[in-house]
Amino acid sequence: MDTSDFVKGVDFSSSKSKDRIHPNTFAATTGHLNWIKKYCSVSSRYKAQLAIDMTYKVGPFYTTCLSLAHPVFVHKDDHLKHPSLFVGMMTTTSRTSSDYQYLSNQLRKHGVNSLIYGTDGEYALEMGFEATFPIEKGKNIHLRCFNHLKEDLEVELKNAKVSNSKQIVKDILGYEIGSIRFNGLVDSHEKDYYKQYNEISHSWTPDFKDYLQSKGFRVRPLMETFIKCMGREVRVNAGLGNPPNKYENQRAESMNSVLKESIGGKFTDQASVHDLVYRKVVLPQERELIKAIYSHGEYRIAKSFKNYEIHPSVWKSMTPEQRQIHVNKIIMPSNISDEEAIFVKLSKEPEELADLLTNIPVYLTMEIWESAEKILSHGKITDVDKESYCVVYKKEAFMVTIKADQFACSCKLFDKMKLCGHVLAAADGKSLLEELLKKRKYSPVLAINRNTSPSAGEKRVKTTKKVHRMWLNNGLPIQHEVHLPTEINLNIRRPFQMNEIFHNDEPFCIEYLNNITKEVNCASCSCLLSKRLFPHTILHSVIMKDMFIQVSRRMAKQFGNQL
Repeated sequence: MDTSDFVKGVDFSSSKSKDRIHPNTFAATTGHLNWIKKYCSVSSRYKAQLAIDMTYKVGPFYTTCLSLAHPVFVHKDDHLKHPSLFVGMMTTTSRTSSDYQYLSNQLRKHGVNSLIYGTDGEYALEMGFEATFPIEKGKNIHLRCFNHLKEDLEVELKNAKVSNSKQIVKDILGYEIGSIRFNGLVDSHEKDYYKQYNEISHSWTPDFKDYLQSKGFRVRPLMETFIKCMGREVRVNAGLGNPPNKYENQRAESMNSVLKESIGGKFTDQASVHDLVYRKVVLPQERELIKAIYSHGEYRIAKSFKNYEIHPSVWKSMTPEQRQIHVNKIIMPSNISDEEAIFVKLSKEPEELADLLTNIPVYLTMEIWESAEKILSHGKITDVDKESYCVVYKKEAFMVTIKADQFACSCKLFDKMKLCGHVLAAADGKSLLEELLKKRKYSPVLAINRNTSPSAGEKRVKTTKKVHRMWLNNGLPIQHEVHLPTEINLNIRRPFQMNEIFHNDEPFCIEYLNNITKEVNCASCSCLLSKRLFPHTILHSVIMKDMFIQVSRRMAKQFGNQL
């Protein structure tokens, strides 16, 4: 069988055992790599997490499996559950950090420049991947499995004979009851993290505190892991929802079980394994995804991608060529082609201008920077006059004005954020990038409402259809959180899904309107606010939303005459 598109790398210098050279191999189709680049990136719109499981043995070598929950597809019986799909594998004869650095280097070699990945805490695996995809600068996200860490904590507490071990684990990792998450230390905002740690750890044993603060055989101490790989902001930015679900690595382990069942374990050469995985896993998986396009098989197209769905009768009437073109839109996403590669970089990296970007969310800075570099690589900037430029990219043209004391762009993002890739690209060409950022005026209100629906503030229309949020994990989506009140962190994406305050999952505070003497406009949706508005002031926390209707009626009776 021809598996030339499947096996992407063979390295004979990586491993040597008993005077025999055993190669490390990396296998994934071009479509698999495109999925990783498209969905497992920090700047992706629809995000998935690359799950990596280390490892199980097949004959004389080990196999490491890569998988992700594909956001385009859902199970036919559960439209909130995305299927775990195989997207690559590595075979080795050892399990050292150099083996896993080989795997991460192969991903980088094939165009993966930003990565959201999850592990179960294996030292060699984490060392190998963080060497290639470090998390310090925010370009990559490393997620740590909650369940595996919970087991580690329970073992440590059991060995120390701590009586209240279950409560300690809950205080650190939090817990769920149905769709409600009771937050723990890992859900703290970074600025409140050590304050909350001191509050919950006063009764812990010194040995357990040392265990959390010591590095041991880990990439970093657990105290750092809690905030850098499991923290609330990290999980939100990784696409686990808002409020975020916990990350679990069971998907990768289940995919390993599928591989083991499909190929067995009686093999002496890696070529046989690649051939069997391609025949028994890759091809059947692709057939199931194609069936989902015309509503057959085990999967269906997710609600946000219904434009890919085709009626069975239409599919039947299509020629093989027409079908293949349509399938390639999903299996081989067009926007991951070579024409989107970045060849020209901005003269400054975000890290070099950190002092000027402190009030911009990290994820948004990366998006704008990448947009500007794509414009420089594939777009065109034309001088209209001394102060005006026409920036053309992907058949769209925008006018950019850069004057001595101000700058502007005609695109929608600039209206929201007062900054965009068009302005950065034009300014960089004139060596004005740093000077431009110094003059930029920033409004936190614009950042908060960047993802607000244009219809925000309008009266909602009742519908019989159920509104589902897209979740990229198999667990029950977290709907609400119970936590200590904290200030809003602008580094978190906060899409406003509901307009009524008693349905909104965002923190808010509403003040009395008694002192308002004239009509004013809402800063968020420009809705006209009047002095005679109903007194919603009794509602200060989203936790009280269930009491809203009853309390509102009492307030109506109490203040009805005054209004």
